[in-house]
Amino acid sequence: MKKYLLIVLSFSLLWMSISCEKQPSDKYKIIRSSKYKKIILETRKDIGFQMFTSDIPGLSVAVYLNNELVWSEGLGYASKELNVPVRPNTKFRIGGVSKLFTGVLLARMVENGELDLKTPLRQYYPELPEDKDSVSLYHLASHSSGIRTPTFNETTNQGYQTMRKGISVFIEDSLLFQPGQFYYETDYGYDLIGAAIERKTESLFHKILKEKLTDTLKLETTEADNPIAVIENRSQCYDRNLIARTIRSTTQDNRHRAASVGLLSSAVDIATLMNEFLHPTVLKEETVKNIISPMTLTNGGQLNSGLGLYIGQDNQGRELYMSSGSTKGGSAAVIAYPKLDLVVAAACNQGQEEEGLPVFKIASKFIELLEPQPQKEQPKQPEK
Repeated sequence: MKKYLLIVLSFSLLWMSISCEKQPSDKYKIIRSSKYKKIILETRKDIGFQMFTSDIPGLSVAVYLNNELVWSEGLGYASKELNVPVRPNTKFRIGGVSKLFTGVLLARMVENGELDLKTPLRQYYPELPEDKDSVSLYHLASHSSGIRTPTFNETTNQGYQTMRKGISVFIEDSLLFQPGQFYYETDYGYDLIGAAIERKTESLFHKILKEKLTDTLKLETTEADNPIAVIENRSQCYDRNLIARTIRSTTQDNRHRAASVGLLSSAVDIATLMNEFLHPTVLKEETVKNIISPMTLTNGGQLNSGLGLYIGQDNQGRELYMSSGSTKGGSAAVIAYPKLDLVVAAACNQGQEEEGLPVFKIASKFIELLEPQPQKEQPKQPEK
């Protein structure tokens, strides 16, 4: 009898644990809008073929059209070894797309009066060397600060746990030019933005990101990566060896570089953040304008960059917002066509793959529907 009761109790506890397990919200379920069924099925085949030929283990996609999430799905494997499939809530390393989140966080803090883009950085971070006195958050965000880029050795695992220790690698180095004089893209600019945010708030970057951005926008799969922590739904990471064969990625500790390349996220969250620029729900219109407006140099030259994203045109002259990036074991990309009200994002668990992600291929399928080309008339047969 006691044995029977023990078995019943065990099954009851197991059932309760399963029932109480946190279920993903509707946004993180597989979504395939019936209105675009044909486009989605055709594009899935194309992506599957590309994943096979490029040996990409796993990938997720998300598409917003007219402010509606019409497609969200995972393809392939989050872990090839364990045959765990990619789901919409799978978390990937997103590399440089981390700057998009940092740019929006910075804009929100400016919106709230906590930071000012044009104020000298040393007012927020007094410990900086005197030669950085003319550097502002605007210079850092626009890649015109004169701070150098990371060396190859500095992009590998450094083992720094905090941003303050991370910036010690470069902060004493001389500027390459006067701030605002030239455009020179560097991840270190956004690392320093992250450190300044920590210094101003007296809190950790990942906590501020959660408090002011990801919780507010309900971005449940976006967080700072931590190689020694157990993170739910984090994908396994892969890279290629010298003969282009897929291998397990080595450990990468980007905790000190969360603001530039160190976040985890999903295609759904990345697309949702970009869609916020087209249909603001939390951000003020003035804040969105600050994010998507081209930044300028001191000579008045206009740059093709806003806060954490590229602003330009595609090959057909359509207005375009874009962010892409990769790091060891992960890549991501997102594009938005504001006049078409279209956002496409993709993320995968393969490093150095941002240029191969099919965001433009996916977008082109929907653009064909949104901008149908007139069919050419067939030449008539001459009458006999």
